[in-house]
Amino acid sequence: MNFVFLLTGLAFVFGVSWIFSNGRDQVRYKKMAVLFGLQLVISYLCLHTSGGISALTKVSHFFSWLMDQAAGGVDFVFGGLMIKLHWAPSSRQLNN
Repeated sequence: MNFVFLLTGLAFVFGVSWIFSNGRDQVRYKKMAVLFGLQLVISYLCLHTSGGISALTKVSHFFSWLMDQAAGGVDFVFGGLMIKLHWAPSSRQLNN
């Protein structure tokens, strides 16, 4: 079923781009097919081999580290501008 969704999505995107294209006769279909095949091979290698999964995990850890560093920088620059909740007297304390 996922394969049907994949093909439907690809056909839709291809159809819309073909409809709105000005240079329909200049499309190189063979190159598009080769690039799509390369995309399938690369995605299979990345998602279904231990080396690909390991590489994607390392990339994910790098970007997590990068986001942590960015959060530290934002904290450094804007840390004192946070709105802090202060104690507010209750109505009973105001009446006394």
